[in-house]
Amino acid sequence: MAFPPADQIAALLAGTGITSLELSGPQGHLRLENNPVSADILVEAPGPGRFLHAHPITLAPLAAEGALVAADAIIGLLQVGVLLLPVMSPCAGRIIAHLVESGSLVGYGARLVALRPMSSEVTT
Repeated sequence: MAFPPADQIAALLAGTGITSLELSGPQGHLRLENNPVSADILVEAPGPGRFLHAHPITLAPLAAEGALVAADAIIGLLQVGVLLLPVMSPCAGRIIAHLVESGSLVGYGARLVALRPMSSEVTT
């Protein structure tokens, strides 16, 4: 029996907590590493409110999709009444996607932004 294609096995590993897989057989040897550092981070709402991609005065996105951001950079705002609370990047990385539309009401722990961590520090 032949091994399934490595990309199919890697896709199955991506959603698990398995960090490595090694297969041996008459056809050869296969070793795959699932590097959790490269997995996307889902930035969550620190509380309930209205999530904003930009400050209401400027309307320019704080962190557009595809943008590189530094650790602790403001990537969005959580509006609670008249307060605007920063939503910070937990690490340096690239904004992969906004998971909610700007102006959406969100609850505590709602997933707001997908961030792909970078191995080296990014400065903006």
